[in-house]
Amino acid sequence: MEKSYSASYAAAGVDITAGYRSVELMKQYVARTMTENCIGGLGGFGGLGVYITRVKKAYGFDKMFAVIILISVISLALMALVELAERRCMPYRHLREKS
Repeated sequence: MEKSYSASYAAAGVDITAGYRSVELMKQYVARTMTENCIGGLGGFGGLGVYITRVKKAYGFDKMFAVIILISVISLALMALVELAERRCMPYRHLREKS
């Protein structure tokens, strides 16, 4: 018998049903952004992770590493953006770090 993780999520305060419901509510808005360049839909079977898996299976390692580098650059840019927003919204925090 396979263990269900739903009870564990519920005990941690995570509402799985609300997550599924929010994805369903977003689908109509996400569908408007779909073009021929999209490789998947909304959810766990679309996005850059799926693309990495596809090109890895096709031995397209150059494309796989290009996506990994792209994800890294996007992550660094988002971290810098969050830090900038933090400095503007909470200047007292950075003043305390300088002293």
